[in-house]
Amino acid sequence: MFERVEMNKKIVIPFYLLAIMASTIIPITSIAAIQVQPTIYLDPLTIEALPGQAFNITICIVNVTDLYDWQVFLYYRNYVVNVIEVYEGPFLKAAGVTVFPNPSIQNDWNATHGRVFAGCCRLGDVPGVSGSGVLATIKFGCVGPGDSPLKICTDPDESFLWDSNLEYILFQALDGYVTGPPAPHDVAVVNVTPSVTEVFAGQTVDLTVISKNVGTSTENFDVTACYNSHVIGTKALSNIAPEEETTLQFVWNTSDVPMGTYVIKVLASVIPGEINLMNNIYVDSTIKIKPAYDLSVEVETPILLIVGEVGLPKATVRNVGCKDVETDVKLQLLIDENIVNETIIANLGVGASEEITYQWTPTVKGTYTVKAYAPPIAVEENTLNNVATETVTVSLPKIPTVQVTPWTNYVNVGEFVKVNIRVNDVTDLYAWQIRLHYDPEVLEFRNIELPDIHVFTGASYTAPSPKVGEDYVMYGASLIGAAQPFSGKGILCEVNFKAKARGSSSLELNSAETYLLDSDLNSMPIQIANSRIDVFGDVIEITNVETTRTQVYSGWIIEANATVRNNDNFPQTFSVTACFASQLMVIRQVSELPPGRETTLTFYMDTSALTPYVDYAIWAEATIVVGETWAYNNFWFFYAPVALLGSMESFSRVARTRIVPDINGDRKVSAHDIGIAALAFGSYPEHQRWNLLADMNQDNKVDLKDIGLVAKNFGKYVY
Repeated sequence: MFERVEMNKKIVIPFYLLAIMASTIIPITSIAAIQVQPTIYLDPLTIEALPGQAFNITICIVNVTDLYDWQVFLYYRNYVVNVIEVYEGPFLKAAGVTVFPNPSIQNDWNATHGRVFAGCCRLGDVPGVSGSGVLATIKFGCVGPGDSPLKICTDPDESFLWDSNLEYILFQALDGYVTGPPAPHDVAVVNVTPSVTEVFAGQTVDLTVISKNVGTSTENFDVTACYNSHVIGTKALSNIAPEEETTLQFVWNTSDVPMGTYVIKVLASVIPGEINLMNNIYVDSTIKIKPAYDLSVEVETPILLIVGEVGLPKATVRNVGCKDVETDVKLQLLIDENIVNETIIANLGVGASEEITYQWTPTVKGTYTVKAYAPPIAVEENTLNNVATETVTVSLPKIPTVQVTPWTNYVNVGEFVKVNIRVNDVTDLYAWQIRLHYDPEVLEFRNIELPDIHVFTGASYTAPSPKVGEDYVMYGASLIGAAQPFSGKGILCEVNFKAKARGSSSLELNSAETYLLDSDLNSMPIQIANSRIDVFGDVIEITNVETTRTQVYSGWIIEANATVRNNDNFPQTFSVTACFASQLMVIRQVSELPPGRETTLTFYMDTSALTPYVDYAIWAEATIVVGETWAYNNFWFFYAPVALLGSMESFSRVARTRIVPDINGDRKVSAHDIGIAALAFGSYPEHQRWNLLADMNQDNKVDLKDIGLVAKNFGKYVY
């Protein structure tokens, strides 16, 4: 329970104005100015309160003309005072019916402050009220020791006066103040200043810290500086007098700190009897520690070689750090962990690179690992990129090869593609079989057959029907009787696919079920060369079109968001056109959208020329870029007859217009609309009482400006 503080209610306004002029807390404002300009002020301007006490502050107006609608935001320290209730004052109410929505009391507006806002307006097409009087009364409770300004916000988006034409009335504001006995024990960190915000690893950061004893007792306390949860240092302070500030210096040596971004915070220890702990911690901006030294290597080599063939592997090292490497950098090229070449670079500047090569003639069939390696230098933290490897397959020469040709196919979605299964360097071929695997998500199998010219053309042969599985096809052919076997190179068969979706599909021959038989029906040793098909075409895709405003007023701006995706392997530049009501078109350009990335474009469309109380469709279209053949998803199109829009179809791409301020859409402005607006008073997006249509002026909050507009149009209707 709060104990009530009694106040003298007989003091007249000029007394307060004189008190303001004499105060060191409230800004001085001349009486002459107040006599000319309307003024919102608090009565009393200053009041002393103890924890547990309750008191009233009135919001007053002086020298106003034709006041129809008002709203006031008031801010205060929430650890000193809290708002309990707000009551409507008599100034507007005495002239007739008013709308006074439930005030918004936010004692926990943020960690240190609360706020309250209230407002009131007249109802109907009536004149405003002139003169001076009480707008509202606020009941406060004192919850802790200390002082608190009572700050009237003069931002016209928050506090305002409107006349009966809903025009802004210029005014000035006089703030109030709550005083109380200072806290006996209260220490604080009031400022932290780092010497830099970015350093290289090993450099130092100087922190200048200012602490203060804001209590009334002499104190002993510690001040500790930290980066994240790690302590930089602690300094003990002794016999710090009330109101005394102390400047401290901390030095942070980053030599042993890993690269990264760190938050600097400074804490004053909690002293016995201290209540206000909010000012004991000060969080400063972040400090970024950059890697001073970082080597990165790459390896390049052919991945297929034949025994006796010459290959030229290459290793490259690059300084990707932030400092020149002035010590020796060793670069090695290894094959199966055997060093085949190496060099030492005496000085490698930032961004500089060196490379070495090796002329390699493999003599043994097998799989080899070619590696580039740069041993980490001292103090190098990131060593993952100091090594790079590549696998090389070395085959024997003149062994029959069954290969899928061509090596790579590039097609667009929807196109047909043919590959040949060929044999090279074969002798005495009497029969063959292949089993080819592919990705059914990317390719659609069409058929497999013998072409007009193949290895058994002109001879007697048989070719059974193919076996088709979910992700493979098996096929073969054999000569008959004494037919002459085939030698040399040629086509075994051809396989036809249709490109189904964007992606890459390997075409792999199963080694266990792919074979060549000689005339004695012995299996020949073979090597296999596979292939792949890369499917392009579905480059630009519109993945979604939506608007959060499905009910708007004529003249409002529709905000539509279109999400587009680049499905290609290269950056793309294109344009997107948004259409609304088959007549409003807005074009936006997208430049260099990276592969696989999405971006959301926001379009703004004016509804001023549209007929109210009709549903309108929204859709978007992306331009077709070069090489794009699958363009169906370049459109996100929605249309239906007016009778269906907003009912059976999705609301996410349909908007209905109406007149201002018919909130419920019944073609008239009634008490129902006023009630809806009053219920949403004080709300904002994401608030549980938020109603977009109650936000008449589209400033993302419902206040007395909106309610005043509804009240002003009370009784109007549209046939």
